[in-house]
Amino acid sequence: MKFVEIIYGSKLYKEEIGLRDRMLRVPLGLKFSKNDLEAEKDELRYGLLDRDNKLLTCLLIRKITPETAKLRQMAVEENMQGKGVGKFLVERVEEELVKQRFKKIELHARMYAKGFYEKLGYEPVGKEFTEVGILHIKMEKTIK
Repeated sequence: MKFVEIIYGSKLYKEEIGLRDRMLRVPLGLKFSKNDLEAEKDELRYGLLDRDNKLLTCLLIRKITPETAKLRQMAVEENMQGKGVGKFLVERVEEELVKQRFKKIELHARMYAKGFYEKLGYEPVGKEFTEVGILHIKMEKTIK
């Protein structure tokens, strides 16, 4: 697998939008709007490619403060789930964020993904809440 930064507006970006739409939005009956996508233009985005340069997984990072980043909208191709690609991507992104001098990562985990993030060292903060119609919990991790 090849770790890549996805550039907003690129061909790979269009693949990322398709992956996130299929895996995260369509199951909830949601669609991306032009405003949704424009609001993401300043975010960092990363992914993993297979040998044929097909996008397997992706995630976005929003800079909250100079020291805090928010991991958001992680998607993994259905046939790759449970094979370690999501874990690998999060670990690589954490390394990148350390290089950029971030000290903390936060995220809103869907409740079914809470255990995944806990295994990666993220800790729940506060109570469950509803976002996009499903239960989430805020999680955080200090990175070095």
